[in-house]
Amino acid sequence: MVACLLLVGVTFASAGWLSLLLIGLAVAVTVYLAVLPVSPLLSTCWQLRWLLVFSLLMHLLMTPGRTLWGTDWLSLDGLLLGLRVNLQIILALLSARLLTLTTSTQDLARTFGWFTHPLRHFGLHPAEWQSLLLHSLHFLPVVRIEAQAAGAVGQTGRAGRSWDDWSMRLESFVLRLVEHGDALAQRVAAGEPVSDSLSELPPLLPLAVHETLFVLTFCLLMLICQWTG
Repeated sequence: MVACLLLVGVTFASAGWLSLLLIGLAVAVTVYLAVLPVSPLLSTCWQLRWLLVFSLLMHLLMTPGRTLWGTDWLSLDGLLLGLRVNLQIILALLSARLLTLTTSTQDLARTFGWFTHPLRHFGLHPAEWQSLLLHSLHFLPVVRIEAQAAGAVGQTGRAGRSWDDWSMRLESFVLRLVEHGDALAQRVAAGEPVSDSLSELPPLLPLAVHETLFVLTFCLLMLICQWTG
């Protein structure tokens, strides 16, 4: 989780193409070594296609500087800046997606609890936050399933593109989510287990051989990105 946050930070802090290409190479190598499927990563990028197109157009049309093909409204500097910003967004998104693909929901919740555990000395209750986070992460697949079901109904319906049909499907989708949320809340209030119990995180030190190599490689990547700008 720390590596993911640092990688996202150094991605947006990098102003040079070389450092961004090095980060992209590191992400590609990580995907290869972890034997991860490429389709979820491509699907994640595809879902942001309109944001990327809008960002590129805004930079292309509104950035001052050199122009394209002798026009006054197409900026060459804006095109280069827009491509760099889009690459930063994609790399940051892929870094976060790598974390979710390689780390289970329970490990994410346990790590969050480890970070917030010292706050208990200030009268706060990080254990409750950890449990709430775990319940929320387990609820996300329910939202996705219900959204897919609502979309399937709209495609097979007679007037799937009308405003009335869209509003009815949205109402049904919200009501089903409320029912799922109410059932989950009742189970939590009754003290029933709604997810796997969280055990303590394994000790951070001493590092294993592969963990040591990962830390050294990651630090080397940070230094190279800092050196290349």
